Amino acid sequence: MDTPQSYRTTEMTKSLALTDASIKAAHKAKTKQLTDGRGLYLKLSQTHSWHSWRFDFKSPATGKRNTLILGNYPEVTLKDARDKAHEARSLISKGICPAAQREGTKEGQKATQERAERAAKGEAEPGSFKAVAVEFHDARYRAEPPAGFRNSWGHGHARKWLALMTAYAFPAFGHKQFADITAEDVLKVVQVLEVAGKLPSAENLREYIGQVFKLARVKRLCLVNPAEDLKEIRSYRVTHKPRLSQVTAPGAAMVITTIDMHTNELARDCLLMMSLTWQRPGNVRGMEWAHVDLDAARWVIPSAQMKRSVEDKLKGHDHVVPLPTQAVDMLRRRLAQAAPGARFVFASRRVRESFISQTSISQAMADLGLSDKMTPHGFRAMARTMLREVHKLPADALEAHLAHSNGLAHGVSYDRATFLEERAHAVQVWADYLDQLRGGNVKQLRAA
Repeated sequence: MDTPQSYRTTEMTKSLALTDASIKAAHKAKTKQLTDGRGLYLKLSQTHSWHSWRFDFKSPATGKRNTLILGNYPEVTLKDARDKAHEARSLISKGICPAAQREGTKEGQKATQERAERAAKGEAEPGSFKAVAVEFHDARYRAEPPAGFRNSWGHGHARKWLALMTAYAFPAFGHKQFADITAEDVLKVVQVLEVAGKLPSAENLREYIGQVFKLARVKRLCLVNPAEDLKEIRSYRVTHKPRLSQVTAPGAAMVITTIDMHTNELARDCLLMMSLTWQRPGNVRGMEWAHVDLDAARWVIPSAQMKRSVEDKLKGHDHVVPLPTQAVDMLRRRLAQAAPGARFVFASRRVRESFISQTSISQAMADLGLSDKMTPHGFRAMARTMLREVHKLPADALEAHLAHSNGLAHGVSYDRATFLEERAHAVQVWADYLDQLRGGNVKQLRAA
C-alpha cells in the first residue's frame, strides 16, 4: 500500500483513510482530491491555505446525486468532517435529504414542497415504513399487472396482507423511518390483535412487518429486524388447532341428520354438497353451473380456483370431481329452481352475481348447534378418515380426491395419476354410507 509520502498528482480519488499528515503530504504533492470513504472527501486548493470538505450522496427525495459542503480545512478538522458526514448518513437512512435541512436552499424549498404534495395525496415519505411496505407489496402483486409482470401472490393473500398493515401497522408507525421504530412499537400493534383473541392474525401481522424490515435491511435503511426478535419471545405464537370434525359413525350420523333439519334450503344444500363431495368449502360455495356436467356426473374445478401457488394456478391441471348420484339429484333440483342464466349453484340471495358467503355457512352451523362440534372444512377429514378406517379404501385415491399432493419431491411433475374410477367409487360409497347413517344403521355398517 502507498505511504502518504508517495501521493502523486492525479485527478483520481484516493481510497486511503485520511490523517492530518496525509493531507499535508498531499498538498505538497499537489494532489487535487483526497477521499476518506463513504462519500466524504477533501478537495484541495493549490492557491490557498484552506481546503474544502465535501460529501457526495444520492438524495432520498429526488434520487439524484448531490454534494454537501461541510466547511474548510483546517478550521473544520478531520474529526469534525467525519462527524458531519455521519450525521448526513443518518438523515439519509431516515429518508431525509441532508441538503434539504438547510433553510433557504433551493433543495430545501423543493423538498418541503414535495412533502406537502405527498401529504395531500396521502403518499408515504420516501424511506418510511409505509413507503417500503407498499414497495414490497407492489413487487409481488398488482391488480392490473403491467406487461411482463407476473403476480407471485394470489389476490386473497395480497388483500389480506395490505388490510392488516393498513389497519394496524401503518397508523402506528407507517410514517416513521426504520431507525425510529422499536421492538416495543411492533409488539404493541401485535398485542392489539392478541388481546382481541385474533391470534392467527397477530402472528400474520408480525410476519408481514418482518418482511418489510427484511427489505429495509437490503436497502440499508436499518440494521435490525425487531419483528424477528419478537418471534423468539413466543408470547403470542399461535398453536393452530385441528379443524373440528366428527370421525366416528355416531358423530357423523349426528352431523348429517342435524343438517337435514335446517330450514334454509340454500345453506342446507351447500352443507350437504360439502359432505357429499368433501371438497374445500370455498370451492363448493363458488360452484358454477358452467363447470358441472350432470350427464357425466362430473364437476370440474378450474386450476385458477384451486388452493395452489400463483405459478401452479397458471400451469396446473383442473381438478375433476366425480359426483355421486345423490349430488346429481340435488343439482338437478336446484337447476330446475335456478333463475335463467344463473352462474352459481349456490347463488347469494343478497349480493347480485355472487355466491353464498362463508359467514352465512358459519351462521347456519351455529344455528344448528354444530359450531363446537364441526366446521365446514371438517367434512374433508370426516370422509377421508372413515373411508380409510371403515371401508378400507386406498389412501392414494382419497388423497387425490382431496387434491392433496403426494408429498414427493417431484410428485406433481411425475405422478399424474387421477384415480378417477377409484374416486367415483369412493364418493358413491360415502354418499350411500351417509344415507344409511340417516337410517340409524350404524352398527350394521361398522360390521360390514
